[in-house]
Amino acid sequence: MKIKIFFLGLIAFVSAFSGAVLASDPAAKADPNLPKIIGSRVLGLGGAFTAIANDANAVFINPAGILQIKGGFLDMGYNAASDKNFYSAHMGFANSSPAENEAAGLGFYTKGNNIDQVKDRQHIILISLAQAYTKNFYFGGNAKYIKNTSENEIDITSTKESAFSFDIGMLFTLNEFVSLGVMGYDLGKPDISTNPRKVTAGLGLNFTPVMNIGFDVDHFAQKGISQRDYHAGIDFLPQQSMSVQLGYYTDKLNNTEAITGGFRLQLKQKDRNDYIGYAYSEELREGSDGKIEKLHSVAIGLFY
Repeated sequence: MKIKIFFLGLIAFVSAFSGAVLASDPAAKADPNLPKIIGSRVLGLGGAFTAIANDANAVFINPAGILQIKGGFLDMGYNAASDKNFYSAHMGFANSSPAENEAAGLGFYTKGNNIDQVKDRQHIILISLAQAYTKNFYFGGNAKYIKNTSENEIDITSTKESAFSFDIGMLFTLNEFVSLGVMGYDLGKPDISTNPRKVTAGLGLNFTPVMNIGFDVDHFAQKGISQRDYHAGIDFLPQQSMSVQLGYYTDKLNNTEAITGGFRLQLKQKDRNDYIGYAYSEELREGSDGKIEKLHSVAIGLFY
């Protein structure tokens, strides 16, 4: 009950404050494609994680899912493009209390782009809270702070932007095989071209312990033009200590699409189930930036 009251108060505060901040700083921005590149397993699944959301990366993609974690879970990772023009790093932590039907999490994400002597940086810090209202329906949310910096090495100029916002996520389990997820990103911000509000709907098919299959659809509007992206992925366990991911996603913002793949190795130690993971994605055609991007991702997970 205490976490529920705190959560509602936090959302109300962030909603009011985000409007005030962005009214004076309309250029504040975030990455509308952020979930695709958080964690090697998520990238391997092509970003189709909204209705699966069963590890610490759920704090970024669907905080309602952190209720599926038993105990504490820490995931850390690093991503880099082959041309060295892009990198990102993240750390997500989640801890649930099944007896009280409550869970909480923390997340940190940073990314950088180096294009044509312009360096863009973004940092996000978030707090996740989740509540189970029934054994089949979970509700969660993020309150987050976003900071952006941009440096132009040609004319020696720089800009700084910051904003507060929040996300809302829901997870509904129809039965032991089928789950539905919904996530609304950056709902506390006005609809600006560099950071559109986004809603994702997901379908998860669970064939534990052999396989998880995910399908996601993103919808966001930019300058009055609605766009949709599609994600699909499969997480297959050929043996108990290893899982393999294959995925696909579209990226309408950059006018391209990509295939993904990855693996996770379990490092079992007594009652722990730590892991290391790797994933790779490659665009199938040149995007609007005129290149085919290849992305590598590594991650490590620790249970407490």
